[in-house]
Amino acid sequence: MSATSPVIAVSIDAADVNRIEHLLEEGRLPTLQRLRERGRFGRIESDAVNFASAVWPTFYSSQRTEYHGWYYGKMWHPDRMRLEYAKEEWLPQAPFWEQLDPGRFRVALFDVPYALRTPHALNGTYVSGWQTHDAFGVFSYPAQTVKELRARFGRPAMEPERFGEQTPKSLLRLRREMLDTLEQTADIGRWLLESQSWDLFLFVFGALHRGTHYLWDVAQIDTSEADEETLRVLEGARDELYVAADRALGRILEVAPDHARILAFALHGMEANSGWVDRLPQLVKKVHSGGEGESPHEGLLYRWKRRIPWRLVRQITTRVPTSVNHMLVPLWSARMLDWSRTRFFALPVDINGYVRVNVRGREPQGIVEPGEEYRTVLDELESAFRGFRTIETGESIVEDVIQVDDAVDPDAPRRRFLPDLVIRWARTSSLQFSGVTSDRYGEVRWEKGAPVPSGRSGNHLPDGWLIAAGPGITPGPALPACDSIDLAPTICEWLGAPQLPSFQGRPVRF
Repeated sequence: MSATSPVIAVSIDAADVNRIEHLLEEGRLPTLQRLRERGRFGRIESDAVNFASAVWPTFYSSQRTEYHGWYYGKMWHPDRMRLEYAKEEWLPQAPFWEQLDPGRFRVALFDVPYALRTPHALNGTYVSGWQTHDAFGVFSYPAQTVKELRARFGRPAMEPERFGEQTPKSLLRLRREMLDTLEQTADIGRWLLESQSWDLFLFVFGALHRGTHYLWDVAQIDTSEADEETLRVLEGARDELYVAADRALGRILEVAPDHARILAFALHGMEANSGWVDRLPQLVKKVHSGGEGESPHEGLLYRWKRRIPWRLVRQITTRVPTSVNHMLVPLWSARMLDWSRTRFFALPVDINGYVRVNVRGREPQGIVEPGEEYRTVLDELESAFRGFRTIETGESIVEDVIQVDDAVDPDAPRRRFLPDLVIRWARTSSLQFSGVTSDRYGEVRWEKGAPVPSGRSGNHLPDGWLIAAGPGITPGPALPACDSIDLAPTICEWLGAPQLPSFQGRPVRF
């Protein structure tokens, strides 16, 4: 395969493969349809089955989660006994683009999620955090690039996330914001791609990720507050965003060089939110108390934080800089619980549930002995979650419970930063039930049909997809499923760049 073709890699972040295939069948995604007819389509599998938010660090490092250690935006730091937003120090391996020979390759990168640092040196242009769903700050190389984007295109169309309770009005505003974001991002992509010749152009649309978290369906709002036209618009908003994302991708590819190799992809997907993950803290407390006693005492700042209404929290967090929000997390989490009486605790979560054991020696204030006692605690937790059943139907609330050392290399360098238990929830919706019950731990109840605290009607699925087209890629049937760790090696092979020794993936064969 010749290395003279530039690589244009564009991700529609969190575009669900099942929704993509459905809309392709309906003829509503013409850009992706043309690409598929020119090349090959396939599904992507990854560590997202356990660690949904690990997909981007896994992609750009070509390493498993236990080797790069970044599985969520807020992670437990065992040495400091607190939660922290990830920073540059969390990245043991530089992203693959920082290791490309700057004398050979000119690169442009825009809004790769979880890429939270400015490259130390780069032959090209780099912007991160302009309109990514997960906010870690804005990074730019050269430094004036963001100022130039603002001068040309205005301020970013994507606002800070309005996490929590939603209304018809807030969802209408989000719909408009995401459509505007897709248009603005396409404008930036066209301008960047036309401005110079690039060997690698890596570009990510973040609007679909943010939008479909809240616009997947209308299950999280009071539909009686919406008139007929508003409800019609909101019920069609999810697919409207998919169609708009396809159109935005098409606008970029219109100006791509004819001899470029194209990679369109999403590393994970989205589906209706089951809501079980929002119940995790309640369930962990119930298990820790043995079903009847008190849970470990919570710190004052943590109790204060949890009691502030979400509407007020949202007003604060959407108005202060990202750096301020990131400073608050270590403050309230360091004394989150009375560690002298806490055997295990819930971690911040995305789609799966994460539980951490307070292990002596690993955690400075750990109380659970490593070895047999640690395994006994994990077995207790696994049995507890497998034993919770819905009050109305008696069905299990979990699909599976994973002890992490059984799923990853326990000796991997970043294993100690990961949770100890992963709970994969059942696909039923917690909104259908008034609570759960357990023979051992008793009942945990909530208001049936009440919106979940996150306000998200959509949450992640682990499967992704790719479409590849261009020189050397012969159109054909669907590819066998590949792994997300294989994409960076594929891009390097297309560029004619060496495979990095740190890569755990291998190039996809088309």
